Amino acid sequence: MEYEKFSEVLVRGMLALRLPVLPQEILQKIYKFHLFFLKWNKVINLSAHREEKESLEKNILDSLMLNRFMGFNVNVLDFGSGGGCPGLLLKVCNPHLNLSLVESDRKKAAFLTHVILHLGLKNIQVLTLRINSGNILNIGLNVQAVVSRATMDFEELAGLFLNLLKKGQRITAMVSPRLSEKSLRISKKYSIEFIYAYDLPFSKSPRKIISIVKL
Repeated sequence: MEYEKFSEVLVRGMLALRLPVLPQEILQKIYKFHLFFLKWNKVINLSAHREEKESLEKNILDSLMLNRFMGFNVNVLDFGSGGGCPGLLLKVCNPHLNLSLVESDRKKAAFLTHVILHLGLKNIQVLTLRINSGNILNIGLNVQAVVSRATMDFEELAGLFLNLLKKGQRITAMVSPRLSEKSLRISKKYSIEFIYAYDLPFSKSPRKIISIVKL
C-alpha cells in the first residue's frame, strides 16, 4: 500500500473513531513503522493480523485510541510491547515521552530496537526482561503511568504494577471487551477512572480500554 492510500485509510479511520487527525510528519512516521511491522511480521510473529488493511485497523488504529488518554504523563512504561503497538505509536505521536518498552521475547525486542533506530526516536529504551512480582521494584524506573495491550488478565496486571506506582498514578490497558466493572474484584488499592468501549471503524470489532488510579 502506497503512502497516499495508507494515509487516506488511516485518516478515514481516525475520523470514524473521533480522533484528531495527526500532522503529515507523524503520519509519515506511522507509515514507515507499518512497513517495518509488515516486513518483520513475515519472519517473526508480531501479530496475527498480516493483511495490510487489517493490520492498519487492528494494530495501528486500535493503538491510536490509547493516545487520547495519555494526558500529561511523561515517564511511561509499555508492558508486553510486542510489535510496538501501542508503545512505539504513542512515542511517535508524543515525542516528549520518556518511554520504556518491556518485552521479554528477544526477537520482538530486536524489532523494537530496529524501528527506534530507523525512525530516529529519542528518550526511549527497550528492556528485554520478564517482569514479575519478585523483580518489579528492582527495575530502577521512574514510572508515572503504565500502558498495556491485551497482555494478561487485567487484575493480574494491576496487582503487578500498582507496586511500581505512586498514589494518583495510573494504569491504562486495552482489555477484553467482555471485561466489566462488575467482573472486577473490589480493591482498596485503586479506583476505576473509566471503562471505555468502542468498535473499530471498518470491521466493527468491539474493543475496550480501562484506566485505574492508585489510591
